[in-house]
Amino acid sequence: MSSASAGSEPVDGANSLAGHAANGFQLRLVAVLCVAYALAVLALHPFASVDLTPLPHIAGIYATAVLVGDISPSCLSARSFASAARAGCSRSAAPTCSAD
Repeated sequence: MSSASAGSEPVDGANSLAGHAANGFQLRLVAVLCVAYALAVLALHPFASVDLTPLPHIAGIYATAVLVGDISPSCLSARSFASAARAGCSRSAAPTCSAD
């Protein structure tokens, strides 16, 4: 493992948690959340065989939610690349170009 990924300094100055090591509190929090999730799954397991009322319209609602969830970031990315292109940035450096 490289020293940049194991230390507490950000990688390449990015605003990301990927370059920071987790502290003890964060590790304990993740462990508690994993155990809580496992307990919730075990508690709900007996109800998995209960037949529910068919709701065929849910497929349309779900598909609409997926469409909105996919379109929104696509529009934001397109706008970011378009504004970077107007500023004269190269296509590969558009998200990080400071010429805006």
